[in-house]
Amino acid sequence: MKSTTKKILASSLGVAGAMAMGTVTAKADTTVTVSAGDNLNGIAQKYNVSADDIATANHLQNKELIFAGQKLTIPTKDKNDASANNEVKKDQTNKSSQSLQDSVNKAMSYLGTPYVWGGNKPGGFDCSGLVQYCYGIPQRTTYEQQALGPHIHDNVLNAPYGALVFYGSDDAPYHVAISLGDGRIIQAPNENETVKITDQQYFPGNYYVVMH
Repeated sequence: MKSTTKKILASSLGVAGAMAMGTVTAKADTTVTVSAGDNLNGIAQKYNVSADDIATANHLQNKELIFAGQKLTIPTKDKNDASANNEVKKDQTNKSSQSLQDSVNKAMSYLGTPYVWGGNKPGGFDCSGLVQYCYGIPQRTTYEQQALGPHIHDNVLNAPYGALVFYGSDDAPYHVAISLGDGRIIQAPNENETVKITDQQYFPGNYYVVMH
């Protein structure tokens, strides 16, 4: 059979071939031999990879032109990659949680520190100065800090652990505190007071921003 005829046959009968093959997940780079009736999409479905990945791995100029007897490399881009990505995401989540824990613990260590207007160091804090210092962020003012994420107005009394709770309007907050996740906040309230823990029931915020 001529090569051109084989190419047409492999391309035109691919649907039947795809239905017959079922689905297999390649564990490592695999070499397969194209059979009559195969097409690239059908092979991709069988090995749970994309036709584009197979074409790239085999330097195919035209994905429609494969022929019976041709050997193709099936690249591995499946469970191992997905597992690795999941591990990365999990690690990032763990680091994020630890970072929030460290920031809140840092704020807790300064309970009793005097309020100082404009203060952002251990000798004295104002509200946004406490947040800046404990989270290690460049944003200094409540206005800058409210832009760190979407504003969430629902159930502010139960803002999640480590979230920043804001007081005032969305574009002009006048105060910020750190949520402890149980209806309480830690804050540097105002002059003549010190950094302290407050129950939001008695001092409810207007919205919060989740920190990552």
